[in-house]
Amino acid sequence: MNSANSDGGLRINFTRTKFVALRFKTVFFGFSEQMSSSSSDNATWLRRAALVGVAGVASAGVLYYILNRGRTAGSKKAADGGKALKADLNSLHKLSVQQLKELGNKCFSTKDYDDAIKVFSAAIERKEKGAESLIAICYQNRAASKEKAGSYTAEEIIEDCSNALKFNPSYAKAYFRRARYNEKAKNYQEGLVDVFCAVHLDEKLEQQGAQVMMALVCFTCHYMFLKRIRTANVKFFIYLFFNFQMEEIEKSRRKEWTESHKNKQGQRMPIRHEKVYAWLWKTVVNDALRNDILNFSGTPDSDYKKALQLVREKQFDAVCDVAEREEGDDRMPALLLAARFYGYANQPNKAEKQKELVKWRASKHLVLIELARNKEKILESVVSLAYLAAISSDLYNADFYAITAFRLVMYGEAHEAMKILQTTGVSEMPNLKLLRYTLEILANTDGNMVYSDLHNSIVQLEQFVLSLPNKTAYPISLLAKIYATFGNPEAIKYYDDVLKLEPNESVHLFDRSCIANNAEESLVYLEKCLALEPNHAEANLMCASLKMNEIGNKLTDFTRAKYDEMSAYMDRAEQTFEDTIDFPIVHGVFRLRAILDAKLEAASLFGII
Repeated sequence: MNSANSDGGLRINFTRTKFVALRFKTVFFGFSEQMSSSSSDNATWLRRAALVGVAGVASAGVLYYILNRGRTAGSKKAADGGKALKADLNSLHKLSVQQLKELGNKCFSTKDYDDAIKVFSAAIERKEKGAESLIAICYQNRAASKEKAGSYTAEEIIEDCSNALKFNPSYAKAYFRRARYNEKAKNYQEGLVDVFCAVHLDEKLEQQGAQVMMALVCFTCHYMFLKRIRTANVKFFIYLFFNFQMEEIEKSRRKEWTESHKNKQGQRMPIRHEKVYAWLWKTVVNDALRNDILNFSGTPDSDYKKALQLVREKQFDAVCDVAEREEGDDRMPALLLAARFYGYANQPNKAEKQKELVKWRASKHLVLIELARNKEKILESVVSLAYLAAISSDLYNADFYAITAFRLVMYGEAHEAMKILQTTGVSEMPNLKLLRYTLEILANTDGNMVYSDLHNSIVQLEQFVLSLPNKTAYPISLLAKIYATFGNPEAIKYYDDVLKLEPNESVHLFDRSCIANNAEESLVYLEKCLALEPNHAEANLMCASLKMNEIGNKLTDFTRAKYDEMSAYMDRAEQTFEDTIDFPIVHGVFRLRAILDAKLEAASLFGII
């Protein structure tokens, strides 16, 4: 109050000084003008100046009195209000729940949070019949007062919010505050449920709900594909999935899955088409086994040739069993083919058994590199390659380095991969050049980006791809990915060219879905992708995300059938789990599952499902 009075006094003094100065200025110039016109009128003008001066001072005095009286009256009124508030606090037992609620709100507005807590507690203890909604408000307002007071635990505030919801199960603000404090208490899944409940009850909380979600959900995987879908009806969930923080939920679910997955280790899993595509087109060139597949024609008159035919028809899950049956002249390449596909199917032990029977040294080492599950194992293979290259006159050397560099990149070892690519005599192979140009582009996006270097690297890649005599899909798709990454609209044209060359590759269809103009177009490509490869993990995750986007935040639009549909996408995605490197969006699957389960629980609370 003292500071307010002081400020008011300063304003009055300033106004009064300004007023007097204005009068003084008028008198001075009037006096000067009259002195210059006629000295005989001096006495008259002196009298006038004196009168004006007196009038000015009198006016200022009146103004000061009026303002000061108003200020004094305000101070007296505030003091009287404070006395009345203290009187009310001393007679809480005489007040009704409604009166206590209003009194508590007054204490809150004057930042007397301890008094507010005392008053709201008295209202809660009153247990007045028919006042359930008022008691709910008092619980919620007491939680707000405890929040402002700053000396209460998250659990105490959560308890007040929960009690408010017992008296009013449709209290959006109570859900919202409880969501925030569930996050502080690390009750992340419960917080997600509360956010969905709050937004369902009050759409105005959607924006604030997104902010709370930022502390609950974080989809930090490097597949940021949904950000490219430019459509209004997916805006909230794009924001939700990719800018939120839900690390604790992901960690706990990852731990649960790891424990439950232990008994699945070594079991055969659906083979990801991308692994086979990388072997056939992205890395090696001279592998005899690869060439048998690409050059096969005619009637499959042996089990080995039947297995080759299965690879060409993309029936990858059946390759191992058929190849193992071969007993004729193609026994060795058949066992090598089986070993490779056992590795793809999450059965490395069977792959190890088969490769020992293989006498094709170069092909054997290629399989060994692909079976390596970390940087150290990959680089161990490189040591043996040096010896093999020294005693061999074949052309497999470049293939070794290509597959090694590719695997190192997959494990996030880009610098080690560049060392491999800089080995003398191995960098002229087209696939190695493509990988090197791509790594140079990625290197220019790390840390302090030099735009001129980045531009030059992209131009180099573009010129190289366009200069290749044989227009194959992989180089063009790589250029399209780089264009898409940097927002170049030419990406769509190049992806369409890729699909003309290889229309039945799930890899390309998924990539094309990532740069669709809207959600509907994206789903078209995703459905084509899943028709070819039902267990494509990223495509399943993306479909589930888009389906959830279609529903939006209103729980009334969330049905059991829709939950089952999205859950099925998640189940299919999880079937391809081997380790983090082979499934880089595993964390995203867990997070989306958590959101889906939270939405189901929220809908169940309101009897919607």
